[in-house]
Amino acid sequence: PDFPTFTMEYMSEGCLEMTGYRPEDIVGNNKLCFFDIVHPEDLPKLKADNEVTLLVDEPLDTTFRIIHKNGDIRWIWERSRVVEIREDNPNFSIVEGFFSDITQGRRREEAEHANQAKSEFLANMSHEIRTPMNGVLGLTSLLLETNLDAEQKKYATTIQRSAEALLCVI
Repeated sequence: PDFPTFTMEYMSEGCLEMTGYRPEDIVGNNKLCFFDIVHPEDLPKLKADNEVTLLVDEPLDTTFRIIHKNGDIRWIWERSRVVEIREDNPNFSIVEGFFSDITQGRRREEAEHANQAKSEFLANMSHEIRTPMNGVLGLTSLLLETNLDAEQKKYATTIQRSAEALLCVI
């Protein structure tokens, strides 16, 4: 079945800040339908979520991205519900709800996730580097206990000091 047509009848002045469009651009599908600015990757799920809300008469609580008029991607939280289904036209429903810009929170979550991934990577790399570095140090110590000429001893000592310095960095 075709997806229902949604026509916004009211949007607050906050619409301009959230979308870059004035409410009158979207209300009544004057210049564009709200779904026109939904990120293409999120549109199928959002349409499906809205369809379920209409069919089972349960509140919608979802997040999705929109493309702001200036090209920025914004995260939106939508909470809405069906308030009236016209008996004379069961294909016509009135839905009320609100949209909230949650972009800052999402960016913070993404930054925290990236920071956590970086920390895990560094911890793993530290472990992976320490193990062979300890082998270098152990074998260098053994080498320094053997009969070496002055030049060989100088090279082995340089290896040992460099390995110890690397372990301190790690």
